[in-house]
Amino acid sequence: MTDALLDYPLLLLGIFLVLGYLASLLFKQFRVPHIVVYLLTGFALANTILKEVSVKEEFEFWFFLVETLALGLIGFKIGTELKFSLIREHPKFIVVVLIAEAGGAFILVFFAVLAFNGNLILAIVLAGLATATAPAATIEILRKKKAAGPLTTRIQWILAFDDVIAIMVVEAVLVYLEVSLGGSTTVFNIIEGFFMEVGIAVVLGFVVGLAMDIIIERMDDELEMMELSLAILVFVMGAAIFLGTSVITACMVVGIVSTNRLGDNYAKMSDLLEVVMSPIVMLFFVLVGTRVTFGDFTPFPILALVYLMARSVGKLAGAYGGTKYTGADPVLRDNLGLGLLAQGVVTIGLVA
Repeated sequence: MTDALLDYPLLLLGIFLVLGYLASLLFKQFRVPHIVVYLLTGFALANTILKEVSVKEEFEFWFFLVETLALGLIGFKIGTELKFSLIREHPKFIVVVLIAEAGGAFILVFFAVLAFNGNLILAIVLAGLATATAPAATIEILRKKKAAGPLTTRIQWILAFDDVIAIMVVEAVLVYLEVSLGGSTTVFNIIEGFFMEVGIAVVLGFVVGLAMDIIIERMDDELEMMELSLAILVFVMGAAIFLGTSVITACMVVGIVSTNRLGDNYAKMSDLLEVVMSPIVMLFFVLVGTRVTFGDFTPFPILALVYLMARSVGKLAGAYGGTKYTGADPVLRDNLGLGLLAQGVVTIGLVA
């Protein structure tokens, strides 16, 4: 039966969507976050009807496609929340919290890993990767809960800038390792690496976002706005992959341009895009779940647990200390760090 389904991947993806949705309805009364349900649904499928199948290989293309679409749309969603008028009111908050939460994760992971196995290079590498935060899960939960307010807004600010910080830290770590291991590097190499990861994405997103917004603000039909926007965003995702730069950053810049220009058609279009975004994000997290099997936990990776605990404490303590230092509201101080614990695709991208 499973082999037959593999010949019809769209049917299998449809089954994933239906089961994910039904599972979310089942656990809704228990207030379990949709993301957790989707992940567990994929995990259950991978370890039951698909246990004899190498999901990572069989669905590599589909996972890449759905992952790109999901991260691109999520990046655009984050961008539409980054209004410069609001950010200018709290620049100290953003700078201090970013440094505190990223620095906290780096320092604690470095010393925890070094104490655990004594490998200096591994400790530096994992510490650099610990600074990154995956926005997909957090943004999807906020979207599903229709959350709004200072906490929601500032979490999205931090998420937007966090991975830029992570890229800079990882680039610095790589330079250090190259020099310490007998290699050589130059300032040009550092600038080139950062430009490839972030700069090209920013330029691409800005140029395309500006053109898109000019066109959309001249349109009247909301459905046509959404259709054009989706087409342009898919183009940006493809262009980012072709250029070897960040998909989520490029789409985020498109959203930033749209939300900070005069006019409000972007808001109408953005609401409609969320309708398209929901099943894509659901399928993305179900597919993520299918890539995890019981075999991945045998033997139990103690180093992974050390890393997880150290990073979590570092992020929570850093966010708490940063918000307290800036005199932020207690709600921000006590909860902001919880929105920065997710880590996944962005980190994998940095590893690659």
